[in-house]
Amino acid sequence: MPNTLQNLNILIVEDEVITAMDVAATVEYAGGTVLGPCNSVQDALDLIEHNTIHAAILDVNLRDGDVWPLLERLRAHGIFVIVYSSAGLPKEMTKRHPGLSFFHKPMPHAVLARALINAF
Repeated sequence: MPNTLQNLNILIVEDEVITAMDVAATVEYAGGTVLGPCNSVQDALDLIEHNTIHAAILDVNLRDGDVWPLLERLRAHGIFVIVYSSAGLPKEMTKRHPGLSFFHKPMPHAVLARALINAF
């Protein structure tokens, strides 16, 4: 298990600017490369078509809808996903993706970084 996120691309999908900046700073501090932050599902779907993604941190509700299509695509490719939301994890998401990592906003930086690092 590595001690950093060095050489790993972490997708951030968050429509709250301050939260997106905070999560991006956490990833960068842990040595990861931030892809995004994207503030919509469509922006994130476009970004993943042209980049290698190692892990993703996703908010549930975005300006253009919920994150379902993106979550489905990432999980289908075996990409580690953390759902990071103040709204909680919808039951449908829990049923379809048992064991999905969920963190309630706000979360201490060290906890979020450690969860990402531990995935590798």
